[in-house]
Amino acid sequence: MRILLNDVRLSFPNIFTPKSFDGGEAKYSASFLFEPDSAAHRELETAIQKLINDKWQEEKDRKRVKTCLHDGNEKDYDGYENMMFLSASSKRRPQVVDRKRQPVLDEDDIIYPGCYVNAVVDLWTMDNKFGKRVCAELKAVQFARDGESFVAGGVDVDSVFNDLDSIEEADIPFDDF
Repeated sequence: MRILLNDVRLSFPNIFTPKSFDGGEAKYSASFLFEPDSAAHRELETAIQKLINDKWQEEKDRKRVKTCLHDGNEKDYDGYENMMFLSASSKRRPQVVDRKRQPVLDEDDIIYPGCYVNAVVDLWTMDNKFGKRVCAELKAVQFARDGESFVAGGVDVDSVFNDLDSIEEADIPFDDF
């Protein structure tokens, strides 16, 4: 089931280079944040529930299904508080385009964690030895607008390093940390 997410916030974008998590197969992936009870949230909830009801007839089976839709309050990440998010991944590189639908490369620095995007995902069900799930396959991402960038553990080098050219080697303090 194909879903278009409009004007959602991008987080953890691995959309140009696949990444492996926990030793698994490398995949392209991203998370998309949106307000609870927003149009995106309501559309996803409805689609996921339909997939669950169509796939699993027994109530006990439907209760055990894990989904790609999550409560942001369960994560301790910048920007996730009081938000919902969808996790999506793909073995194939998603199409990534700008506002004019022109292809975007990583080095273009247009797409970044915290910007707003439109995204296409395909929802699908899984029922195997790994469990019962509704998953999202990442198909395409379009830059929509700028947003406050999520900062991931940056270091202010001016506050932690000395200017080595301006001091003698013997004066370099090594025990400040």
